Amino acid sequence: AKADRGTRNWLCRFRIPSDSRPFPFRRASFLPLLCLYKIGVMSRIIDFLVVGAGYSGLNALAAIKRLRPNASVLCVDRHLRPGGGWNDFYDFVRLHQPHPMFGVSGHKWNLKDPNELAPRDKVLEHFQSFVDENIPATFEFRGKTNYVSTSGGDLSTAVDSSATKTVTLQSLDTKDQYQVEARHVLVSRGINYEGHGTVQTDKKADGSTSKVEISVNDLPSVCAKKSEGKKRAFVIIGGGKTGTDSAVYLHDNKGEKDEVYLVTGQPKVFFVRETVAGSYPNSWTLPSITDNLWYIIKDYEGDNAPEVIKNLRKSGILHSLGDDETAVTFNWGVLGQDEKSKVESVCSEIIQNDYVQGYALQKGEHIVQLSSGNKLQLDHDEVFLVNCRSALHMKEESPFLRDVPPIR
Repeated sequence: AKADRGTRNWLCRFRIPSDSRPFPFRRASFLPLLCLYKIGVMSRIIDFLVVGAGYSGLNALAAIKRLRPNASVLCVDRHLRPGGGWNDFYDFVRLHQPHPMFGVSGHKWNLKDPNELAPRDKVLEHFQSFVDENIPATFEFRGKTNYVSTSGGDLSTAVDSSATKTVTLQSLDTKDQYQVEARHVLVSRGINYEGHGTVQTDKKADGSTSKVEISVNDLPSVCAKKSEGKKRAFVIIGGGKTGTDSAVYLHDNKGEKDEVYLVTGQPKVFFVRETVAGSYPNSWTLPSITDNLWYIIKDYEGDNAPEVIKNLRKSGILHSLGDDETAVTFNWGVLGQDEKSKVESVCSEIIQNDYVQGYALQKGEHIVQLSSGNKLQLDHDEVFLVNCRSALHMKEESPFLRDVPPIR
């Protein structure tokens, strides 16, 4: 009854030769099924539905390709193109280690230098070429598609792996929801990155900085604007990998009169790139980042972080800005010796273990209030607070926070 006139006309014209019917149904009983398929009430069952098309999701496709090359697979992602969170990262982000140690398993990079730390556009190119060139005809990538729910419970709960799942998806273009039947659902959303923390979510900020804050994604365009002799100050909020990347970028691109300040929050320690990655071919003889993480896990007993960090410093595996020995926060970041030197040289001041709380313009002077009670008093013509707050805002549905198998 819900079929439109075009669908009815299409059904009237449909004929199945008696010697080539693909299903053991009589024609009279098969036509209602065709009608339901046409209007979206039912669809074929696929073998695997992969949620997420970033590093995790595309490697899941690569694994299925090797083990089940004839399987029917649908991979969905909220972004238009493959790459997951890499579609949202800032333009000047680079891999932490040489590109051969990252990417889709078995898929070659279009880069000649094995030591290159691939930038964002090359990482996205690598992911896109895998989807364009290396997946079977029975595999499909569907962008601008959001996962909504799975029958039998949300993906944060265990689902019977032997039963076919009904998965509800949503087109982000039309906002329409539809259902897909799948034998297995693979949760491959990683940290489910949607952006860095904001002043609105920062519990230490009073909200007054919003008028002068810029996103790290906007730093290149702001930095590129002609300052016309103005004296500008860039205050970087956050001393993790994004913050240090921003300081390195400003070192290479800032104006002659521009000054840079870095407010780190909790002081961080980083892997020393030369120790954990090195240069090809020597890099293949060094312990990997995973090996070094094992050393940390093996020695850490729950209450001895300073001791573990101190020992790793002595062995040349970890270091921190200004060689601050109080730094014990470790978020798996990698920082080369050259990058560390650039950060320390470009910053007029590196303020450790403090947080940006507020901002005010008083009698022509820019005041950046810190949570410790200290202030940055800046007499610059323009001040930009660069938001580099933590990007590790994992939601409850993140696979990393669930004690259930990722494959249903």
